[in-house]
Order: sequence, then structure tokens, then C-alpha cells
Amino acid sequence: MIWLAWSILFAAAGLFGLRQIFAVPRHLSRPESLVITQIAGSALGSALEPLVAQHSGLDGIYTLRRGEEAFAARALLARAASVSIDAQYYIWHHDLSGTLLLNELLHAADRGVRVRLLIDDNTTGGQDRVWQQIDAHPQIEVRLFNPFTIRRLRLLNFLTDFFRLNRRMHNKSFTVDNQVTIVGGRNVGDEYFSAARLMQYSDLDVMVVGAVAQDVSAQFDHYWSSISAHPIENILKPVESSALSEYRAQLKLKLVENRSAAYADILRETVLIDQLLAGTLTLEWMPARLVVDPPVKGLRHIANDKLLATQILSAFRQTKIEICLTSAYFVPARAGTRIFCALARRGCKVRILTNSLSSNEVLPVQAGYARYRRKLIKAGVDLFEFKSEYFSPVDSLSTVSPEKWFGASRASLHAKMFTLDRSRVFVGSFNFDPRSIYLNCEMGIFLESESLAGEVAKVFDMMTELQSFHPKIDANEKLIWTDPAGDSSKIYTVEPRTGFLARLYVGMIALLPIEWLL
Repeated sequence: MIWLAWSILFAAAGLFGLRQIFAVPRHLSRPESLVITQIAGSALGSALEPLVAQHSGLDGIYTLRRGEEAFAARALLARAASVSIDAQYYIWHHDLSGTLLLNELLHAADRGVRVRLLIDDNTTGGQDRVWQQIDAHPQIEVRLFNPFTIRRLRLLNFLTDFFRLNRRMHNKSFTVDNQVTIVGGRNVGDEYFSAARLMQYSDLDVMVVGAVAQDVSAQFDHYWSSISAHPIENILKPVESSALSEYRAQLKLKLVENRSAAYADILRETVLIDQLLAGTLTLEWMPARLVVDPPVKGLRHIANDKLLATQILSAFRQTKIEICLTSAYFVPARAGTRIFCALARRGCKVRILTNSLSSNEVLPVQAGYARYRRKLIKAGVDLFEFKSEYFSPVDSLSTVSPEKWFGASRASLHAKMFTLDRSRVFVGSFNFDPRSIYLNCEMGIFLESESLAGEVAKVFDMMTELQSFHPKIDANEKLIWTDPAGDSSKIYTVEPRTGFLARLYVGMIALLPIEWLL
């Protein structure tokens, strides 16, 4: 026992020492910057300010339905930028689409556009050199949110600073010239833009013109100046003066060797930004409101009444007729289960679409969801679980057609959106799970539009009817699944299209007290 006590003491002392050695640096030197509001000469400003003035109090919305279109919108907006680009992402992969988008940002910076990149540090492992090279451009600054101070052995950093590093910035926005912004569920990477060979994500963004674009700029400034946002040069060793030239050479070679020609075709064929500049793009004008967690959530310094989730739950409680909720990760916990069950019992139609075990890439989340599935169904909540073998992204808002497949071997639901009483829509980064509620910083937009809500609800109907399994409780109180698009007589008594080991793993995870992490 004495030996054990000494071992624990030495281990604790070692971790404390590592924590001091690899402490997060203080902001001794950090250039301050704010959104550029003076946009004289901006083509976007010249085109959009008269439109916004004609629709006082409203915001112009364009839904980015297809992955290719979502990529093209970001790339073409970067080409149209005259003053500034502010990009804030949880994930930025250095695959084909991520590299192409960085290339557009470099070209914009070469024209004198100021580029600020705020990247969550959770998924940047192995990317340090690239971000340093990008940051070497005099017009580009990269900051890391809640950075790891132990760069190579990141798991060791979790041991020394777990409660800080467990909190991430999940926000996603791309704002140009303080005039137009893209907000939604997509990160930057091939699987988000319909370019991955192994996995495709079903997702949705909205492009917004008007006051909400300025609100997104303001929240970006808030995060950019927060104590959790660190200039990359304060975390990593300085790079040599030739770093940027080296990256340009690598970039040129990489684009020649990869499938960039297909994306060049997409950019040539996409006319939405040309139409936006010409004032001919069909925007739907509606009241819109940005909701966002304060960045201090990344340090646990936030009261529950300041959480984005509090506003969402309040909106749920006020719903009277119908909720159609799409959440890639759905772990309602006890509080959420009580709310949904109460809504269903009082006559509100509650329909929820999330990933099935076969399509969910994060199996512990499936364990958290499965714990509440039976109780929700018994209360009258309609649950639907996305199939992995089909993929028709949320790009069918006007055609409602499931015919476009992308050939990937697997598909997964990644969208985070809901409609309330077919009159309000939420689109953003927020999953309905404890991690989004209490741990991660999140953002999204409430949109007041019966027509948009109706279109999003139609997509929900299509996905639940053609691309989902429907779990139910049979007469013997057993959980079963049906396939609305398949043989109506076929009943699944276990999670459809899954193996025993996956089900065993989820069952074992469900026994662990880790729901607060999911």
C-alpha cells in the first residue's frame, strides 16, 4: 500500500510538472484586429448594400444544398473578396477541397485582402507545418482555439489539461467583406463537399446577406480576441522566411497531381456568385437571428442561461404543432427526453432523424442515443435512423428527388437543423447532445419563413421515407425496425445492417458513465 501511495504521488507530481512546463502561453504579444467595416470599392458591398436597403429588417437567404455548390460558394466568394475574409472552423482538412480553398485564400491575400483563420486545434494533428506556412503570408493570420501545447504526443496533453482540451470550438462560418456569410453544418473537407471516395456527409449550409452577416463578423471578433484564441506563432516555433514559397511550390505540385480539374469545372459552371454580384440571384428575404455560445464556454466560464442550447430548448417548449429535428448526433439525456416526451403527450408531432448504428461514425454517441430510444417511442415521438448505404444530400429542397447518388461506399448524416410549426427553421453547428449543450462552443441561425420551413420539412419527409429505418415498439414491448422504402412486411429485430461486434461494443459503452462526454 505504501508503494502504491508513493507511485500515485510521483505520477501526480509528474503530471503537475508537465502541466507547468507545457502551460498555455499568456497573450504577451498578440496583434489586435477587428472586422473591417469600411468597404469602399468592394464589389460585394456595391452589389448588396442597395438590396439590403430595399429589404429593411430582413436578411437574404440562399440555401447551399449540394456539396459541390457549397464548396464553389466559398471559393468564388474568396475570389470576389476586396477587403476581408474571416473563416472559423472546427475541421479544415488538407485534402483536395481544403487545399483548393486555401489556394483561393492565398490568391485573395496576394490581392491585399486581409484573411483571418480561426481553427479549432482538436483536429490539426500533423498539420502544424502547413498552418505555419500559410500564416507566413503578411496578409494572413492563423489562430488556434484551445490549443494543445504538447504537439506530438497529444494524448499526454489530455492527461495534463483534460477539462480545457475537452471543450472545443464547433462553430462554422465563412464571411467575406462583412457583407455575406456562410453558416451551417459543413466543415472544410472532401466528405463535406461531395468529393470523398469512402464517405459522404448529408449536410446543409445557408448563405446570408444582411444584418446577420455583420452579426457573424461581430461574433468572429469576439472569438478572435478571446483568451482561448492563440496566434500560431505563440504556440509553435517560428518558421524560416522561405516557408511560404515552399508551400506555394508544394501546392502547385499537389494540384497538378490531384483531381483539381473536376473542381475547376465546378467553379466555371457555378454562377451563383456572379448572379449575387449582378443582383440577379434569387434570395429569399426573411427575419433572421444569429444565436451563438460565448467563447468563454471554452473555459467553463458560462452560466446555463447564456448557453445557445437554452434558447433552442425555449423554442422547443413554445412549439405547438410540429417539430422536425435532424441531428447527426442525438443524445437527448434525461432533460431532453422529458421535453420531447412532454411535447408528444400534449399533441405536438415530434419527429427526429439521426444516424443509425450502421451510418454513425462515432459509436459511443449511438450508445448514448439508444439509452433513451424506447422511452421516446413509447411517449409518441417518431424516430428515424439514417441508412448508410444511400446518399442523397440535403440538396433537394426544390426537387425533392432522391435520384442523385455520389458513389461513395458509405454515407452519414451530418446536418444539424430543425423546423418548428413549419414556420421557423434553425440551421447551424448544434447537435442535440450533451457535448453541444455543455462543452463545445456552437452557433446557428433562426430563420422565420413558412416557405423555407416547408421546403426543409419536405426534405425531412423524403429522407425519412426513402433513406431511413423506423424504430418502433411491437405488441410484445420489443424494439423493432421497419424500412419505409423497402418490404413493408420485413421486420428487423436488431439494429439493421450491423454486425454482432458493433452491437456488442455499443452495448458495453452504454454501461459506462460517460454520457456527459458525448
